[in-house]
Amino acid sequence: MSASGPPDPSPGRSLRTTFARATRSPLMLVIAAGVVVLIAAAAVGRAVVSSPAPQASGPAAAPSTTAASPPKAQAEPDPAGYVRFRSRNAEVPFSIAYPRSWSRVPSDDPQVELIVAEGRAVSMLVRVTPVGLEVTRETLSIVRDLTDRLVRADGRVRLMNQPRALVLAGLPGYRYDYTFDTATGEPGGHVHYFLFKEGRLITMVFQTLPARRLEKYLPVFDRIVSTFESGG
Repeated sequence: MSASGPPDPSPGRSLRTTFARATRSPLMLVIAAGVVVLIAAAAVGRAVVSSPAPQASGPAAAPSTTAASPPKAQAEPDPAGYVRFRSRNAEVPFSIAYPRSWSRVPSDDPQVELIVAEGRAVSMLVRVTPVGLEVTRETLSIVRDLTDRLVRADGRVRLMNQPRALVLAGLPGYRYDYTFDTATGEPGGHVHYFLFKEGRLITMVFQTLPARRLEKYLPVFDRIVSTFESGG
């Protein structure tokens, strides 16, 4: 038996191998094609149209890092006027609160856990997709290529800033802010979270149409994100 050389001492070796295989599999094409859903229906609760995935131009820059919040000894009450959604996903349970005035939008996609919208212009989507990658805070940088590939899937997107590494409710991930071209000629805006948990990718996409509404709704989106809890 021929020698294969010394083992790679890197703690992310197995993750790199798994990621390399994952990016060659049809699964990655499915994720890239369907990770974002755009609410652009004539009336809320009807059509759900696929939106472009983001495009990053040039070489990836090192992401800024948002420090993790310390664990809460006791769950904080939801903001006034919010209602909490609890996922029925037994393998990756989570919950999140959103404004009670927003409407639920049905989806036939079994990976889509939640879509809610305020009128026709503002919406949030949460999706859970199996990726077979066990990602930790220490190995998060290795999967930056994965999230960048999802972001580079469509050339109609323009990043507003560099992606931010973060830890949300104990889950490592990235946040991307970007605009995207629409058929109306006026760009839309997305705040897009990728979170990794137990071999699955949780994506949260916040949308405004047009993009100029994004600044107004960023505080609302941030408040919604602050209510996210992993574990149901």
